[in-house]
Amino acid sequence: MQTFIDPLIRASQVAGIRTAVISGDRRFTHGELLSRCRRLAAVLKNKGAEPGDRIAILAANTNHYIESYVAIPAAGFVVVPLNTRHAEPELRYAIEDAGAKILLTDRDPGSLGRL
Repeated sequence: MQTFIDPLIRASQVAGIRTAVISGDRRFTHGELLSRCRRLAAVLKNKGAEPGDRIAILAANTNHYIESYVAIPAAGFVVVPLNTRHAEPELRYAIEDAGAKILLTDRDPGSLGRL
């Protein structure tokens, strides 16, 4: 089974030093993006995530979102993308309904951090 990381692995092999992502004033090569995805997957595993666990993402469209969206399935977890425009009750419902074990976010999670 292929995930989003498989094309990234290939891209890092053939064009590792070329730009893969531009996020604000930062640029990441294919090799850097791959390394960041692998590190994130390792952190999630160290936090107790196991294959099949659902990991929610609440973040703006930045390199962090891309890294999460690639790393989560690459590590055998399930992505639960959340809409940043939803209010906290809607987000709480989505997280609980999906059974997300971990919430990755680029903002203060408020009471969502206590789920």
